[in-house]
Amino acid sequence: MKKIVVISLVMLLALASLIYWERPYLGNEPINEREWNVERVIADQETIANVYIVFLNGLGCYSDGSRFNNMGFHEIRKALTKVGYNLYDDRFLQYSYLGGEIRKGIWHPRKYSPRDTGQPMQVSVQALESMIEEFTLLHEEAQFLLVGHSLGGRIALDFVSRTNHENRERIKGVVTLNSPLLGSSARLPEPLMRLLEYSGHVFSAPVVKQLIWEYSASPDFIDTKRQMIEALQEEGLRVATFSAESDLIVPAFTSFIVDEQGKPIADGKVIEGGRLFHRDLSGHMFILSRQEVQQYILSLLTERESIVATEPQS
Repeated sequence: MKKIVVISLVMLLALASLIYWERPYLGNEPINEREWNVERVIADQETIANVYIVFLNGLGCYSDGSRFNNMGFHEIRKALTKVGYNLYDDRFLQYSYLGGEIRKGIWHPRKYSPRDTGQPMQVSVQALESMIEEFTLLHEEAQFLLVGHSLGGRIALDFVSRTNHENRERIKGVVTLNSPLLGSSARLPEPLMRLLEYSGHVFSAPVVKQLIWEYSASPDFIDTKRQMIEALQEEGLRVATFSAESDLIVPAFTSFIVDEQGKPIADGKVIEGGRLFHRDLSGHMFILSRQEVQQYILSLLTERESIVATEPQS
């Protein structure tokens, strides 16, 4: 009897932690521009005038359908003000798992729920492809920088590897942040999985099952991913995979790609630290505020090699 009680408590605690993590921390607090000082960096404004940044959030997130309320990536957006963007720039595009529409030349994402983020991977990739194609019909000179956190980064990378050459030529770079590029190593006990499925929890969704299967598949899957990234870079597309060493949701060995000798095959790095913020006990969101990520993204838009973020005034 005691054993059953202990197992039940463990399962309930695990379920509670999953539900807590699913509550999306998108940084939805209003941004006070007066509290943020940035050192302006001279960039070719003609070049970046047509560079649109697509932000892709991950599993368990949501959007109310507005352009900026649930966009997230606040620290990255703040850093981009250095090169001529503003915090609510029309060139910042929020990806939606359910697509969107263009009104008066401006992208408007459709509302989506945490459950929608669990749809099959190919459906999410298709949503991104449709977004890019529809947008370029009205903005023929547009180029795109894809910045994806968690599942969002995986969707972005899968898109550029599968889409046609014409679409790929429009992509300036892909930056993935704690993204399950090699699948998911999470193996929950079968009773807990059944409980999650019964409750309709996003962790039992089709995309999660796919990621778990990929990780347990043959080594050929890893080789395929490596070859895919190398091929993209040979075409001139910049790829960066960033990981947080402390991430308990997506371990670095699935999100930071190295070759057989352990050397990185793309830009990016494994970042130390994390798990100090009460809303981020898993260490999964910590990477969104890291200066290394901001510096890399800005380097894609300017010739400056060293760009230092300034701290907010107290």
